Amino acid sequence: VPRAPTEGGVQSAMAMDLLRGYVERHSGRCRGLALAVAGRMLSSSEGTMDLPPWLADLIAFGSRSPPPGARPDGLFASGAWDGTSPSPDPAGLVRLYMRHHRYGEACSVVTSVLSRKDAGGLTSRLPERGCVEVVPYGLIDMLWNVVDAVASGRCETDEERGQVSDLLRKREGMERALSGHFESLRTSEDGIASARLLAS
Repeated sequence: VPRAPTEGGVQSAMAMDLLRGYVERHSGRCRGLALAVAGRMLSSSEGTMDLPPWLADLIAFGSRSPPPGARPDGLFASGAWDGTSPSPDPAGLVRLYMRHHRYGEACSVVTSVLSRKDAGGLTSRLPERGCVEVVPYGLIDMLWNVVDAVASGRCETDEERGQVSDLLRKREGMERALSGHFESLRTSEDGIASARLLAS
């Protein structure tokens, strides 16, 4: 028999719904609002709370329905802020997770961003059209090295060993995403050159 929700659980769900509505409604006008809310959530729980998926997605990818004519962002690059649509800040989310020692989640953000498909095609990636793919390689290197340091530490319990294994698994996913990104850069050079001719 399913258990009836408690009064506290109902209140928590209502509060989260109210917070989501507020953040989604005002993120376009208040740049950095979603990241600030995420930071407060992690700080108040001493890093033990998981960010709601809607909040992490809002920070990493911004508006799911960009206005007509808006160019796609170049991976970690944010488009010009128009004051109406949420501006993504995936690098900020990676830094936030790292600040709270959530290195697995940081790896997952990098993986998700690099794994996105460019729905706009090659012409949307032309620098002369204002789109340049930006990847914070220095930040990713720092994350990689931090994971190395954590993994090389002493694990005394099965739980700790499981946590390190999960962390390394997420870093392997990030490594595959990086490899795919580099391969895409290599194989698309000729395609972009052709796209320039078609777009001229």
